[in-house]
Amino acid sequence: MACVSYVDAQVGKVISALDTLDPSGALADNTIVVVTGDHGWHLADHGAFWTKNTNFEEATRAPLIIRAPGMESESVAGSDCSKPIELIDVFPTLLDLAGLETPVQPNKKSLEGVSLRPLLENPAGDSWGRPAFSQFHKRIQGDGLTTGWGMGYTMRTERYRYTEWYLTDQVHRSVKTNETPEFVELYDHDIDSGESANLAYKSGYEEIVTALAFQLDGGRGWSASFEVAGPTVVDGLAIERSGENLRLKISGDPGETWAVQYSENLTSWDDLEGGDPVVLDDEGLRVLEFGNALLPRFYRASPVEVVGNGLPAPFHLFPEDMTLYVDGDFMVIESSNVPNHPSPYFLQGDDRYEAYNGSNSQYRRNPNEIGAQNWVYRIPLNPTEATNKQSTTLGSIGVAINGVAFFNQYAAGNAPLTREINSFDQYNGCLLYTSPSPRDRG
Repeated sequence: MACVSYVDAQVGKVISALDTLDPSGALADNTIVVVTGDHGWHLADHGAFWTKNTNFEEATRAPLIIRAPGMESESVAGSDCSKPIELIDVFPTLLDLAGLETPVQPNKKSLEGVSLRPLLENPAGDSWGRPAFSQFHKRIQGDGLTTGWGMGYTMRTERYRYTEWYLTDQVHRSVKTNETPEFVELYDHDIDSGESANLAYKSGYEEIVTALAFQLDGGRGWSASFEVAGPTVVDGLAIERSGENLRLKISGDPGETWAVQYSENLTSWDDLEGGDPVVLDDEGLRVLEFGNALLPRFYRASPVEVVGNGLPAPFHLFPEDMTLYVDGDFMVIESSNVPNHPSPYFLQGDDRYEAYNGSNSQYRRNPNEIGAQNWVYRIPLNPTEATNKQSTTLGSIGVAINGVAFFNQYAAGNAPLTREINSFDQYNGCLLYTSPSPRDRG
């Protein structure tokens, strides 16, 4: 208590000095004051520990108080914030509050840490999901463990502390001797703020350990620093990093529709992407990428037949720039009929023009050009065979049900269809682009 009282008195001197230097208060109102420490302190906690030499809360948690201009007007002055942050965030915060540019880092490295301005403006930090990382070396020993020097990497989220201990080289103690942790720890601060009960090996916590281990990434997770994110184990769902973002990779059957959900606590699940379905492409793959500020904690995915807006599953494969909806007994498709890829059928001055570079040695360019059109297709949801079968004005060229072509046997004027095929561009797009298809290739 004497130490706390002493420090409090010194902070008071700094604040008083600002008022003494400028009695008008303008200097104090335009000065950022930061009070912090470099670590916490054990007082025989956990039965034996002293000073700062652990990865527990008492050693890794440090005080941080920020007084910044404008906080009074934001009605947040004096507020507490429970979100985990790191001391490397202090410098970017000062740059942000002072309106200074981030200095160029040596060796083209990026500045570590982020500005805490969002938490100063909203201490509740509804969209804040960054954990705090620490590490400390210590001798590993105990029943069933290999004795030797090791490095402990720990990560603190708003609810959990997760720690992995690795054996290291006995001289160079930051160099791991293997990539498998010798021992792990998990503490749930909702029920155990003193970190006295290790839940890592307790039944029912396997998914949480999997998720946190994914993010800690063997002690490398601080370089990405996105929110706790890991998979509930589901066939077909993989999670990987993409810089500081998270990438969900879903694989299954081509055209398959999946529902993707996320959870903050593994007890309740919400639909991702507003409940819209996730449809796999014709290679049976779909990749979703998220920025690090909005990442939920856990993910799962499962295939379904029809989800979301009620469109029949095959129509989810159509490009996003087409308008699709159900109108009574009809599927309606609205399209400009302009392909979503380059083509030799665009005018040569168009940025989308690309000379033919395909593999068809018989290719011959049709003299027509691509132009935008306003087409509306009405396709029966339940097509039936017509009682009166009629040829088109160009003759009998194929088979159609209710006007929807299923097979073309001839081109116009009974000409062989090969003449049309040889005019297709390198993306297999036909010369008029009048028929929508799942891949918008013609």
